[in-house]
Amino acid sequence: MKNIRKLIYLITLLISSHTTQSYAEVINVPLAVPSSSEFASTLTMFWQAASPKATLILIPGGAGHIGLRADMNDLKGQYYQTLKRLSDKELTKGLINVIIFDNPYDLPPNPSGYPSLRASEDHLARIASVVEFYKKKTGSPIFLMGHSNGAVSVTEFLRYSAAHNQNNVINGLILSSSRNGAHLDDPFKIKTLVAHHEKDGCAISTTENSENLYTTIKGLNKSATVFKNLTTGEAESGNPCSSGFHMYNGAGTEAAKIIEDFILSK
Repeated sequence: MKNIRKLIYLITLLISSHTTQSYAEVINVPLAVPSSSEFASTLTMFWQAASPKATLILIPGGAGHIGLRADMNDLKGQYYQTLKRLSDKELTKGLINVIIFDNPYDLPPNPSGYPSLRASEDHLARIASVVEFYKKKTGSPIFLMGHSNGAVSVTEFLRYSAAHNQNNVINGLILSSSRNGAHLDDPFKIKTLVAHHEKDGCAISTTENSENLYTTIKGLNKSATVFKNLTTGEAESGNPCSSGFHMYNGAGTEAAKIIEDFILSK
């Protein structure tokens, strides 16, 4: 009987420990600089690792506004669930804090279809405020990740940082399924990962584009630059730019491993 009670206690403890890792906190990050925007702050979702070695901040693709609310404690999208694994020691090494950045308004494309608002002063100032906030809050190295249209935000942020003499605010860069047109032109020194699914069917985010982006960055970057092709996963019947291989559907384990290995590498 005593052994049974002990077994029940251990199972409860394990479930409780896993649940703690599975839920996030929505944190309101104030803008560090004045803005003409009606939104004075930016909502972020924060999955905290138990003993973090680094912090990953994701700038999502699409329109950039995902609709976070203060009462939310999880995001069900498969891409967010893939990244969430990095904070969970039951699914990965669990050494990486994960932050999801939510722009408070949509960033629609211009008439040519390019998400040019991702280069706007307000959007980039919000990213800078979130990076600085979590750098102070966590005390850990910051890795900035952009997926699809989010890769435009991240490459524009590097230009913004250089223009504001803030070249050392991030420790690593991840460009995932990068939107065609995301580019870098000037030399820099930040360890960088370019990742793409080999079967990505999104016409505005092609594998060829990511390979060319990698080649360009490798020539500019004075730090390590890595390219990774994902190979696992499954197609879906929806829009190929918001589902299936483009969103790493069914490739969560592989994607998390690639990102974790890159962030924790020396």
